[in-house]
Amino acid sequence: MPVPLLRVRIKIGRKNIDAVRHLAHNVQTNRRKEHYVMPQTTLNVRIDADVKKALEEFCASVGMNTSVAVNMFAKAVIREQRLPFEVVTDQFYSPKNQTRLKAAAKRMNETGGAEYELIETDDA
Repeated sequence: MPVPLLRVRIKIGRKNIDAVRHLAHNVQTNRRKEHYVMPQTTLNVRIDADVKKALEEFCASVGMNTSVAVNMFAKAVIREQRLPFEVVTDQFYSPKNQTRLKAAAKRMNETGGAEYELIETDDA
């Protein structure tokens, strides 16, 4: 919606015309600011301290702060109606895989298969 123009018609001397123009410009600028400024609120988010530090360092390296980055993220989610990255789960716990594992365990128990205990090590 366009901002209505402000028209001023006053009989004054030449030396005061600049003051009137300046006043009219300020009023018009304030109207634009009131029209386009969105109300803001605070969002508190808990993240690990090292993640916060790394985010702040990245944002500083590209010339923004974390508030700008979070706003960009929120606007991308709203605009695209999805997270701007792929969210995946561990497929081991998917219903399809759990059904397959239960069926395999049942077959193993019915046919007398061998059981082994899983031992986790730090070896990569």
